[in-house]
Amino acid sequence: MAQINIPGADFGEVKNVSDLLTQITEWRKKNNISERGYHSNAWFRGHSKRSYKLEPGVYREKFTKQSANIYGDDTEAKRLNLEREMLMEFRTAGARMIDSNDITEIYVLAQHYGMPTRLLDWTANPLAALFFAVCDEDSKEDGDVFVMEPTKMFPWPKAGSEEPMPHMRTIRHPQIRDAIGLSFWTSPLEKIKDGRPVVEAFPRILPFRPDNHVGRIGQQNSCFTMHTHNAANHDNPSLARLKIPGDAKGPIRDQLRQLNVNEFTVYNDLDHLSHEIKRGWKL
Repeated sequence: MAQINIPGADFGEVKNVSDLLTQITEWRKKNNISERGYHSNAWFRGHSKRSYKLEPGVYREKFTKQSANIYGDDTEAKRLNLEREMLMEFRTAGARMIDSNDITEIYVLAQHYGMPTRLLDWTANPLAALFFAVCDEDSKEDGDVFVMEPTKMFPWPKAGSEEPMPHMRTIRHPQIRDAIGLSFWTSPLEKIKDGRPVVEAFPRILPFRPDNHVGRIGQQNSCFTMHTHNAANHDNPSLARLKIPGDAKGPIRDQLRQLNVNEFTVYNDLDHLSHEIKRGWKL
């Protein structure tokens, strides 16, 4: 089902913002997380309900059920073909508002505007993940914040091996380009190695960084995992689950607002600015 397997046991519990920092610090020590370069080696994701899985829209139950009505030899092919049809409509009808020739940009925009895709949102900002875990004021259920080192999604080479160490993909990486292309009826490009044509290695779940554009991607420090066609469930040995008790959500929301983490600073649009202004005036 192309989801990231969730650990059975909680790494810790977060009842306030200070707890989050403490738990992240402990997680870094346990997993020997060292930072190098500008980008963070820790990714986060917040869930308002513990029942949610680490799977993107294309693999969720409602999408899979609807895809049963479309052409294809099996469930996975039906999912892909429904995704293709919906992306075609998004690309064609939205052509005057997007660069309709850039399929990687279209794909990220489709995710941004709520279309079901193979992308699962992550963030390099733990406060943003905590916000998503507690922002639903109608939910009294326990939530989660997940943290992982993304390159540990890849198999690490054995000691003494000449294989390269895992590295972070970008939106321009051939594996990401080919995986997205498949959702637009584009076959993966062949490469030549030792005089023979080869195709980039997937299916698998691939973490990658998008370009840092103005808007939600920049505001939320967005990152993604790409759950490619025919990918199996996957483990990440660094993945940790932090429990957010339901009765702590309200106090955490108040603390986040004191740190200027709110709907407007996370989404950066006029709709959410209006929400926050009304909230400030208790309307």
